[in-house]
Amino acid sequence: MFDAAKLVLKFADDISASGILNMVSSRAVTQLEFADTLARVSGFPVKDHREIFRNPLEKETLEAFTSSIELRTKYPDLSAGFQYTSLEESLKKIITA
Repeated sequence: MFDAAKLVLKFADDISASGILNMVSSRAVTQLEFADTLARVSGFPVKDHREIFRNPLEKETLEAFTSSIELRTKYPDLSAGFQYTSLEESLKKIITA
């Protein structure tokens, strides 16, 4: 937690930084990777949206369920030297809390 606070202060100090600032990982994570990791850690399978929603979905809702957007920070050098917990370890901590 202390490293996260230090990272926030470091980003706040750098006035040239704006836009996407990845605060939780040293690399980008796609929605699909997040869902697969959560399924593995929790023991609950990832299901196709058609198994859950029998009626047709609106275009925007369908896009949300089927896209896998990957966001990257424009400033990887600002987080150099900070230690991140893996996505799997972070999810395990949340689930067992």
